[in-house]
Amino acid sequence: MQTITISGDIGTGKTTLARWLASYIRWDYINAADIYFQLQKSIQVIATLNREVDENIRTMAKTAHHLIIDGHYQGWNLREMDSVYRILVVCDPEILNARIAIRCGNDSEKIKNEEERKYKLFADFKQTYGDIDYLNESYYSLIVINDGSEVSMYTEVYKKVEKDVLSK
Repeated sequence: MQTITISGDIGTGKTTLARWLASYIRWDYINAADIYFQLQKSIQVIATLNREVDENIRTMAKTAHHLIIDGHYQGWNLREMDSVYRILVVCDPEILNARIAIRCGNDSEKIKNEEERKYKLFADFKQTYGDIDYLNESYYSLIVINDGSEVSMYTEVYKKVEKDVLSK
C-alpha cells in the first residue's frame, strides 16, 4: 500500500494524527481541504466542487508513493481502492466537545462556528452524494478511538500501520 487516509469528524484529532504519522514515517502529507480551497476559487457549485476535489484525491492515490491523505470522508472516497489503508478517528462526544473548545480558546462564537462548519460539511456531502454515512466503520481498515490520550493513540496507530502497511 502506498496511500493512507485518515478520516473523521471535525475535532476528532484526524489532522493532528495525520501530520504526526506523515512526519514519523516520512511520508508525504496532503489535506483534502487545501485542494478544496484551491479549487473553490474557480468552481462555485458545491456538488461540482466536491466531485472535483474527490477526483483529484483519487488520481493522487492511484499514483502515490508514500502519501497520507487527511480528509473528513476521504476513506469513503477511496473505499474501492484496495491499495489504500483507510483509518477512521472517532471520539466520545464529551472529549470531542472539549477538544473543540480548547481549539477555539473557549470562545463561544468560535465554538458555534465549528458546529456550523460540521453541519455544512454533512449537508454539502449529502447534496453531492446523497444520504450516505461516510463515517460508517465498514469503509475503514482501522478504527481509532481518540480517548484524549494522543500518545497512546499514536502508538496504537503506528503499530497497526507498521504491521499492515509498512511491513508489506
